[in-house]
Amino acid sequence: MKKRIFLGLGATMIVALIFFVTAWFYPLWKMSAFEISGQNHTLVEEVETASGVSIGENFFHVDSIAVAKSISALPWVSSVNVNKHIDGVLSIELTEHTVRLYTETADGDVLIDEQGRPFLTAARESGMVKVSGNEQDTPEIYRVVLAALEAMDPMVSARIVEVAAPSSYELTMILDDGRRVYWGSEENLNDKAIALRVALTRGEQSLDVSAAPVIAVR
Repeated sequence: MKKRIFLGLGATMIVALIFFVTAWFYPLWKMSAFEISGQNHTLVEEVETASGVSIGENFFHVDSIAVAKSISALPWVSSVNVNKHIDGVLSIELTEHTVRLYTETADGDVLIDEQGRPFLTAARESGMVKVSGNEQDTPEIYRVVLAALEAMDPMVSARIVEVAAPSSYELTMILDDGRRVYWGSEENLNDKAIALRVALTRGEQSLDVSAAPVIAVR
């Protein structure tokens, strides 16, 4: 009985090995389609090309990790998840950079992602806030600016068109009507956000909320 079981298992393993070898060298399992999601700025064609694979290819040869690594090199891609499905579909889910800031350079506008990292030279879009004064392109300054904007009421932050930031301790918010509000450092963010909301109701051209809740004329 044990001998029969052993022979049966051996035969099964041989059949499986033959199937695997055949499938590896001959396209029994072909890639049938791409399924791409999450793209906004990235073109589908860019993703397909960057993947390095094509429809009809032997699906056994498609390395999901290698595909993800190649696609992650695309400028707008922050992260990517790649999965192979039994029906031959290669699903690719992208997460793109979220951009709220930009800075002007001699080469054009440089976009800054949600981590405060400059990542792409491209035309800015509506709603992005300009950061000026960061001559050394210091990521820490961008991070502090993002934290300040995040602390504000959305209706208030929507009115900020520029942040003058020569250092992380000297932020000045410039409004859409040209008024300026000195913010200072990243300390006491919530009180400063409340003070800024109040400052918007005042008529002075230059105010200071760095010592919030006190609002001073600057």
